[in-house]
Amino acid sequence: MRSGPSRGRTTVRSSDIEDSSDSDESTVHTPTRRNLFDLSPAPRTPRPNTHNRAQSLPPLSSDGIIKTSPIVGTAAQRTAIKRKKGQHQRLLTNTVGKEEREKEIAMQKDKAEKQKTNALNATLASLDPRGLTWSDLMTYVFDPVYKQGRHRYSGFFNTVGAASKILNHWISPQNPAHEEVHEWAVGYVERCVAGEGKFVNEKGFLHSKKATLSATNILNFSMQGHQDKLRKHAGTVTCAALMLLGEFSQKNNLLGQVMGLYMYASGAQKQVITVLSHLGLTESYSSITRKPRQAEDTEELEVPTMPSLKPWDAGTLRVLSNCMRGIARSVAATGLFGTVYDNINMVFRTAEQVIGRTDSQENGTCATIWPLWNLKLEDMKVSDLQKAFDIAPPLTLDQILLNPAETLQFDQCLLHCILRILVTHGGEKFKKFGDDLKASQPQTEYVIGLHKTDLHPLPGMNIDESTIVGNAEVVTAILTELGLLDGKGEMNFETLKIFAGDQLSIARLRALLNIRAGHEGKLGGYGWGLWMPGLFHAKIADMHGFFVTHWGKPNAGTRNPGSLSFHNTVLHRNPILLTSLPPFRTLRDLTFVSLYARLLHCLLLVSGKRSLDEYADSVTWEGLKTDAEKILHQYTDPARVGELRWKRRCHAVKWFHTKFRQKT
Repeated sequence: MRSGPSRGRTTVRSSDIEDSSDSDESTVHTPTRRNLFDLSPAPRTPRPNTHNRAQSLPPLSSDGIIKTSPIVGTAAQRTAIKRKKGQHQRLLTNTVGKEEREKEIAMQKDKAEKQKTNALNATLASLDPRGLTWSDLMTYVFDPVYKQGRHRYSGFFNTVGAASKILNHWISPQNPAHEEVHEWAVGYVERCVAGEGKFVNEKGFLHSKKATLSATNILNFSMQGHQDKLRKHAGTVTCAALMLLGEFSQKNNLLGQVMGLYMYASGAQKQVITVLSHLGLTESYSSITRKPRQAEDTEELEVPTMPSLKPWDAGTLRVLSNCMRGIARSVAATGLFGTVYDNINMVFRTAEQVIGRTDSQENGTCATIWPLWNLKLEDMKVSDLQKAFDIAPPLTLDQILLNPAETLQFDQCLLHCILRILVTHGGEKFKKFGDDLKASQPQTEYVIGLHKTDLHPLPGMNIDESTIVGNAEVVTAILTELGLLDGKGEMNFETLKIFAGDQLSIARLRALLNIRAGHEGKLGGYGWGLWMPGLFHAKIADMHGFFVTHWGKPNAGTRNPGSLSFHNTVLHRNPILLTSLPPFRTLRDLTFVSLYARLLHCLLLVSGKRSLDEYADSVTWEGLKTDAEKILHQYTDPARVGELRWKRRCHAVKWFHTKFRQKT
């Protein structure tokens, strides 16, 4: 007998209980040495012995009582042991049940497979006595002539992957007819490619018709659009379709033309374009840059020959240039256009030091025209300009200074500029004021309609525009290119012609106008022109003047934020010198980034906060506007700046007198 606390009662072994026929008493000893059957006056019923079951009874489903270790310990420990034993028993039961189910499923599969095999063998065996073959059955099912579409779909094509599985078996090397299947597949692909190539060639959406090549076609080119068309109409081959279609017809090279122009405009060398051309990705270098040439005249022969009807095919770059020149002439024919020109300087450096190779510099002049927005020819008369110039009074100071209404609007614009900088560059927490910032945008009646300005470049000119004569030659060349001059070199002088350029070019043209005034007329008099500084040239002059007059003070030290020395010290980069200024974009970025930093620092000064995040957590839109007004009136007021300068000057004078008296 094993004792121990198990469900509140003692576990008794069946072997410890003797047969009632052999003894009148069946006793068992507990751990306390007491007779178990003395505890109850109930009649004692002997427990059957599993080892002596009657032969007529069925066998037990289990092996009897499972001998286990006693469950001892505290209540929590006993509960944990019971739970662990239960989980173990459950896992054992599930494992045994899973194995039995798997065996049963495997047996069912084997049985079904045997039945399937027997049925298929019987079907095949039934064909031979009738003189039929499996090929006859397949032909009967798959040939649309016999109208077995229901069997075809439900019995074969309805199963995903069935066709691919059969084809993989047919092309297997173990199949003696795999070569026949391979030849059929190659022929099918050939027919698909030929059919799709013929379709694409007939539609012509890959044709590069140089007769209609224009800047609009190049700018509206969409790789995604052509990819969608190829996927729809040439699904068999997509990436290789461009190369194959180019070989199918030399006209199918639109993508190659665009890629070639892109590579050429990006500065790719001839060798790179040639390699890509051999790969079928671009045009050849000669096809891009080829000049139009007439067939050379030969000596007179006894048998006359037909003269060449067409010039040799021009390159893509020449065709595109001629098309854009034609568009520019059509814009100039309206008379409502403006022109801007400037010099171009390009330096070609040698990659390595080789005898006979040196760096070269190419100089010239380029020009661009643009259509004037919402104007009429009646507004561009030369006579109106001359009349207004003659009756215009002298310029007075009142015409330069702003009136009260203009001053108020200017202050509103400055305030909005400060708010925009704070919201845009203050950090993520300032983004919540974006909608309020848009609503506070100042409005004015002097606004042109929203539109896009189209630019039309002209061919480069090998003319030096640094002199008065050079500028006159540039203007004449531009007018000739635009087709505005007739055979005698004259044009319609009733409409103004706007020309913009840098300050030197405008000064040269105005000097030419003053020299020829009263002596020459028409084209040579230059009274038909309206000379104005170019907008970009004005920005360049502004940046240069700002660095010279504001940040270029020689007496400003490295601790003065309004000096170039301070910025060179803070940036820890190669110093920016006035004698060798960096490109315009670098100067502009430095100026505006410095402005943003100053405004953000001024915001902390007027608010008394330690950081921008702390300020953004507590401020409202009205509070931000109030602080922006403080910045505007305290740090951008010219009167206050003048007062501070005067105090600084007075302090310097007082200090000088004090030092002078001490010395004397």
